[in-house]
Amino acid sequence: MKLRLVFLEKYAVIEIGNSVKCGHPVIRPIESNFRVVGGREAIPHSWPWMVSLRLHETHTCGGTIIHPQWVLTAGHCFERNRVPSDWSVAAGKHLKTKSESSVQVLQFEKIIVHSGYNYITSDNDIALVKVNSSFTINSLVDFICPPTKPPTVGDTCFVTGWGFTEDTCCADVLKQAALPIMNNSLCNRQDFLYNQVTENMLCAGYLEGGHDACEVN
Repeated sequence: MKLRLVFLEKYAVIEIGNSVKCGHPVIRPIESNFRVVGGREAIPHSWPWMVSLRLHETHTCGGTIIHPQWVLTAGHCFERNRVPSDWSVAAGKHLKTKSESSVQVLQFEKIIVHSGYNYITSDNDIALVKVNSSFTINSLVDFICPPTKPPTVGDTCFVTGWGFTEDTCCADVLKQAALPIMNNSLCNRQDFLYNQVTENMLCAGYLEGGHDACEVN
């Protein structure tokens, strides 16, 4: 299997060779009842590409498997520490802190933070992690298909993670929330995010609030 990363203007296109099938979980996620305030517990292992990035064995960020040896995550995860040997990645998890027989743990080999990442504005907040071996792909650990084109306004996206929910949902388990893609110009209105959304970002959510990914790691 070959992976090639190509930067085309503001998009990074990841090409996976050998016509590998991806993005089809064996355990289907919940895709209905979108408007659950604060999200809901995910069906265990229904998002098999979701991983926990762990600094000194402590969950710090979420990530997405995009290839058996590569994980996509946020650049801000590495503001404090970019030493690969201090990090590990756990795949096949549903419980944030408890042990599970399904979990595969690999060590970091390389951290690549976008060269244009701006920690003040969060522009280009993206990073790639190469792990020191390949994940064993099975029904509980898999990788997602890279997008072939940007999403359009009105498309539904899902955010998943083990982050804080301000007591609106289930602690210590993987959670999910569905959000519609919004127009960036609408998000940049003075009464919303007031020009904080750059052309390198996507804006998603509901005008009345209640669903958020800011604390979903």
